[in-house]
Amino acid sequence: MNKSNPDLGLYLAEHAIKQKYQTQSLDYDINKVFEFCRQEHYSRNIYETYLKLQRRKINQMVVDIVMLNLSSIQQRFVLYRYKEHRKFTWISMHLHISQNQLFGWNKSILMDIQALLSYSLADEDIFHRLKVINLLHILDFRISTFCWQNIAVNQDWLENLKARRQKYRRLLDIMQNCINAREMSKYNYIVAMKLTYPNYNVSEIAIQCELSPATVSKKLRRYMINTKSYIH
Repeated sequence: MNKSNPDLGLYLAEHAIKQKYQTQSLDYDINKVFEFCRQEHYSRNIYETYLKLQRRKINQMVVDIVMLNLSSIQQRFVLYRYKEHRKFTWISMHLHISQNQLFGWNKSILMDIQALLSYSLADEDIFHRLKVINLLHILDFRISTFCWQNIAVNQDWLENLKARRQKYRRLLDIMQNCINAREMSKYNYIVAMKLTYPNYNVSEIAIQCELSPATVSKKLRRYMINTKSYIH
């Protein structure tokens, strides 16, 4: 990250991933405090402590979600960089990947974390069913907390979270319908295959479906148009 011109969102994303790997030895004690605060949330001070710890847990959940969607070599890069604190030159030599590509991976990973930390999905996430499911879990986790007692919270912000949850829930329903009815139409079959292998490109999906790349591309574009409103 460019320290002379920091991006707040990327800074928070980098902080989240560093925090996950720098404090793992404290997780057991933190979880005990978190559970105590959850059970004793009727005290305002304890409730506010719970909110802070919940934010920390959400940060860790987000990093885990992003890691699950990375290739094995990208996961190794993250561990080298943020757990072992290796320099890009060292990682480049050990993974046989150029530094420019590593910089690109790093920015992409941080941007993915940044989006999820703000409870948002990126355009390509319309094919990542598990990411949608996990983000819905995080939203439920966060929204339900503000129902425990009357605490000052920006109602516009809270209503925005609820609206996002509704949109992502509808997106998940569309995904599930395509999977459940995959044999009913060529469109459903292709989309279901892409949802099964979200990181496959058009040519790879075409091979899996035994269809032409042009047909696959056309059906996937239709799906993207149909779901675009659920992430914007």
